[in-house]
Amino acid sequence: SGELEICEGETPTESAMLAVLGNTTDIGGTWEELSTGDYQYSHASTDCYSSVSAIVTIIEEAPKSAGLDGVYYICEGNPIDYDDMFETLGGTADPDGTWQLTSTGTYQYSHAATDCYEMVATEVTVNVQPQLSAGMDGTLVIPIGTIVTETQLFEALEGSPNVDGTWTPELAGANTYTYTHSEGVCVESTAQVIVTESGLSVNENELSSISFYPNPAKVILRIRNSNNVDIESIKIFNISGQLILSLDKNFSEINVSRLESAMYFLQVKSTYGQRTLKFIKE
Repeated sequence: SGELEICEGETPTESAMLAVLGNTTDIGGTWEELSTGDYQYSHASTDCYSSVSAIVTIIEEAPKSAGLDGVYYICEGNPIDYDDMFETLGGTADPDGTWQLTSTGTYQYSHAATDCYEMVATEVTVNVQPQLSAGMDGTLVIPIGTIVTETQLFEALEGSPNVDGTWTPELAGANTYTYTHSEGVCVESTAQVIVTESGLSVNENELSSISFYPNPAKVILRIRNSNNVDIESIKIFNISGQLILSLDKNFSEINVSRLESAMYFLQVKSTYGQRTLKFIKE
């Protein structure tokens, strides 16, 4: 007995089937199809010998499919996984083909030509995605009553975070906020920023940015307004509470040369309220 491989749809010949049985097979026997694909060759019994037979099994070679072109996404720095790349092929690709890197950077998947069929091949384009970083954990202090912004949180991250990640939970005040990059096939990257609130309210924080120098002053008292607070007026009082000087414009500096040498109170009024500071006139 033996097996004969033929092309799909081809009818096996008696000579080909006899060749499978070997050179010692006597000709002149009869063929009978026992079942689909199984043929029995036999010599009938005689007065001297019992009947003899052998079976040839026909195996039809089916055409191989390489599927349809696909796209394989991989994170930068990771090796090619051919099993994963096979899964990106469209259609119904047959396994056990061969992979080959082409000159254009794609990967060709193919089944070699046989006596029955020509070679079939498809290509997979490899899309390498960058591994984005969320940076490292950081801390941030904000004024009481304010809502933290994404810009503030991002600037508080340590390391070298990539932009366009997502923040959770919803932004509010003091809390722990998580920054995440989880795009594509790369490993998720996260970092946290712990936000606490300072003891000053928003108004107090803005007012605290107003100061002056030098102190003591002889001629000019210069106003420092680091947060560009909208100042409405500046008034100077002596220690008895008497108004000595009032300004409603030009708040960058005050000429105090005509004041007597003494301690004074400088009252700054702004849209955030007012702040009173002490200074000495030499």
